[in-house]
Amino acid sequence: MKSRLLLILIALIAAFAINTTHTAHAAADFVTLTFTGDGTCTDSSFTAPITLSRSLSTYATYGGTAKINGITVSTEVNTLIDTLTSSYNFRIRAFPTSVSQPYFINIVYTFTQSGSTLSVTDVTFRCSDGIAILQGPSIPGPGIPSGFLLRMITCDTAVFNFEGNPIGSNAVKAGQSFFISTTVTMIDDASYTELFAGSYSNGFIPSACIGDKPEGYTGA
Repeated sequence: MKSRLLLILIALIAAFAINTTHTAHAAADFVTLTFTGDGTCTDSSFTAPITLSRSLSTYATYGGTAKINGITVSTEVNTLIDTLTSSYNFRIRAFPTSVSQPYFINIVYTFTQSGSTLSVTDVTFRCSDGIAILQGPSIPGPGIPSGFLLRMITCDTAVFNFEGNPIGSNAVKAGQSFFISTTVTMIDDASYTELFAGSYSNGFIPSACIGDKPEGYTGA
């Protein structure tokens, strides 16, 4: 009798399992394009390393534009689908016309799906002596804050917090370019200026280490 009841119970559990529908919650689609470091450049070409990550259940459309000193040198429109992460070199093999170094190249890519924006990548490189130095943030990350201007760094210095203490081993070097606040902050009776380094928390450097805008830069 016990064996018969056990068999009936097993059969009922099996039937319940067969007829139960399990609903999986799909993860939201995403695309991120990240420029991961400095690149190389000539008067007519540009190369920089990127990582492209995506998980897409339906097609996404992207459009990209590259501008040198405000003049468009490359455009691209295409679609993506599937799930993949890959790292490779982003290349502009030939500009429409040659330019002279040093120059700034701004690259913007926008990814959309069904009319909604998935992500935007907006980066700037400074090309000088064949080296393309990453100046601005890549995605993910915040945009350049209002009231910050691109300026040259004129001395080697640590980066400080609002209390005037060094932030770990963070430092900037003479010859680099960063977006700098137009507002001076007094810390312990000394003049400091906020520096945007592509993160949500900015640091400060001595105002005396801030020079003019980089050579060839046509912005403010």
